Amino acid sequence: MQSGSGGDRERLVPALITCHSCCSICSMKKGTWRVRPIIHRAMEVGVATGLIAFTLGVALAACVCVVRQRRIRAQLTDQGFQQFEIVVKGRYIPDVVKVRRGIPLRLYFKREEDTPCSEHVIFSECNIAARLPGYQRTMVSFTPAKCGEILFTCAFGHYQGRLIVVEPTRRDLARVLAGQEQIIGGGGRGVLVGGKGEGL
Repeated sequence: MQSGSGGDRERLVPALITCHSCCSICSMKKGTWRVRPIIHRAMEVGVATGLIAFTLGVALAACVCVVRQRRIRAQLTDQGFQQFEIVVKGRYIPDVVKVRRGIPLRLYFKREEDTPCSEHVIFSECNIAARLPGYQRTMVSFTPAKCGEILFTCAFGHYQGRLIVVEPTRRDLARVLAGQEQIIGGGGRGVLVGGKGEGL
C-alpha cells in the first residue's frame, strides 16, 4: 500500500508542475487540487487591467490638457482687442494665458484677497507694474510686441504667471481690421507700456 501511495505521489507532482489547463480548478486523486493555473490567470488579468487603466489615464490627461489649452486663450472682441480675466486668490488663476502678438490686450485682474504679497502685479519684460486693490477688478493693458513668453509676478515673486504670445491667424487679423477702432490702453485702472502707470 505504501509503495502504491508513493507512486501516486510521483505522478501527482509532475502534474502540478506541468498543468497549463484553462479550466479554473482541476480535481485530482485524493482531493488534491491544481491551483497554479488560477494564480497564473489572476496575474495575467491583473497585469492586463493595470495596462488598460494606465492607457486610459494617459488619454484622459491628454484630453484635459487639450481642453484647458483651448479655454485659456484670450478672447478676441469685435472692437479689435483681446481680453481675459485672471483671478488672484492664493495664486493666479489661470496662471498661463495664450495671447496674440500685435493685438491690444486687456487683462482684468480680479483680486479676491487682501494678502500684501499680491497687492502688485509686475510684467518685468514689458516695464509694467500695477497696483491691485483688494476685492476689486483692475485692468492692465498693453500690446504684445513679439512671440514668446511674458512672465508676470507679484512683488515678492511668490505668485507667477505666463503669457504665451503666438502669431495671430488671418481670421484674427481680419476681425481686428473690421473693428471700428483699435484700443491701445484705456480708461479705468490700468497701465500702458512705458511705465505710465503706478509704480512700486
